[in-house]
Amino acid sequence: MALHTSGEILVDVARAEAFAFVQDPRRLATCIPGCRDLQERGPGRYAAVLTGRVAFMTIRFSVTIEILNVDPPQGIDAR
Repeated sequence: MALHTSGEILVDVARAEAFAFVQDPRRLATCIPGCRDLQERGPGRYAAVLTGRVAFMTIRFSVTIEILNVDPPQGIDAR
């Protein structure tokens, strides 16, 4: 089963500065609620645990992220 997520946020910084921030996995992980145990598995591959609460349950997902394409400063494609 795949977890799909997307969205948009606006930040009041220069585009290049924002792009540099999201290219740093450790810094980016601090902005993802419930993201823990981030580990680099190889070039462009990361593993982490995402934790969240639904009603009275805590759910945990082990995820693997692979960077597919980086197009500075337009975007990063990952799966």
